[in-house]
Amino acid sequence: MPPWWEKLWLDFKFHEIPRGNFVIDGIWGGPVGNTRSFGFVETRSLEFRELPVKSSMNYITVDSDSISVIGKEVIHKHGKFDGSLTFPRKYIGSPVFLNFEIEGDFPFDDGKRVFGKSVYKFLSDSKVTKIKCKGDGKIVRSDVESNSSHEYKIALNSSTGGNFKGIPFESIRGEIFHINNKTEGKFNSVSLAGGKAKFYFASYESLDSTILSIDLDLKEANSTRIVEIVSGLNESKLSNVSFKSKLNKNSRESIKDGKLNLMIQAKGPPSDFLQFVGTGRILLKQKGLSQINLLGGISRELSKLSVFPSGAFTFNKLDALFKINHGKLIFDEFRLTGPISSIDALGNLNLQDGSLDLNSKVRFAGNFPIPGIKELVNLADPISKILELKIYGTIEEPNWDIMVNSLP
Repeated sequence: MPPWWEKLWLDFKFHEIPRGNFVIDGIWGGPVGNTRSFGFVETRSLEFRELPVKSSMNYITVDSDSISVIGKEVIHKHGKFDGSLTFPRKYIGSPVFLNFEIEGDFPFDDGKRVFGKSVYKFLSDSKVTKIKCKGDGKIVRSDVESNSSHEYKIALNSSTGGNFKGIPFESIRGEIFHINNKTEGKFNSVSLAGGKAKFYFASYESLDSTILSIDLDLKEANSTRIVEIVSGLNESKLSNVSFKSKLNKNSRESIKDGKLNLMIQAKGPPSDFLQFVGTGRILLKQKGLSQINLLGGISRELSKLSVFPSGAFTFNKLDALFKINHGKLIFDEFRLTGPISSIDALGNLNLQDGSLDLNSKVRFAGNFPIPGIKELVNLADPISKILELKIYGTIEEPNWDIMVNSLP
């Protein structure tokens, strides 16, 4: 057989001998491209670029322009799909190595290498057992200089959950596009940590670097599960981060009903999240905020001041605007509120070593559940001017200094 025949099967491994039937016509040994072959191969156990297939019916056509493999009822351990692979003949000078189409249940974890090295590099640390998809695209040759680049569009839908770049999700629906060395993902429906999210990302590739931008809008997520996700990112992605923002057992029990809204817009190198820059907002509503180590100390220290009634510094809401700047969260607004009081703060949190630097003012908001309420409310403004709080140390071992200044 001519050289192209051997090369056709380099990406395949057959564990059982397939059964086939081919018809070949043309001038054997004549000019390149003047023969035509067509037929089918029925398989039981094979691999294509490490994707295991239980059985399939593949219709193969070879003509002067391309080699085409159309797979019908490609059955794998997680379902089945239909698809096609078309390899333009190299001698015609096409920069395209592979055109593909696919529709059905795709075994994402087992099949990430199917779409080429660049796609695998981007998806290698994401995990999804099975995903319903419909897509098409092209993979260009790596050994040919050309202005062409990989192009593909894939619609995705998974209700079985998975993990994207270290972030677990319960379900996801959206599309991924790739063109001109830019990969975009638009997911308008993501179930994450019990909440609902919209997520957009764009990855820009150049010869010497890759920049990833993200836009996340998460609503009504379980706050404890979000903390667990962030802690997991600290361990797997932020290897230089020395602190762990995990909650102790008592804290988990006291804030299990908390709801969190989170918005983030940021960009940076995907290999180092500490170099990202951007903005965000966090809104947390839950009972027992005062039980968290960082905030609990504030409540305890302020409660030592005998001028305030018991329970005056119980908080149930956190609302913070922040900037992300090369390993720091810089808080432009940081407000803790409760039935009686609030704390407004400015400062930053260093993500690399967990160090804190916050300056805050204590204010009263709401009603005191004690006699003489009007008189106390009249004192609220003077108290906010004289009572300040400095938070420093680390997020695991924070320190608080209460400063009572004289009235101006």
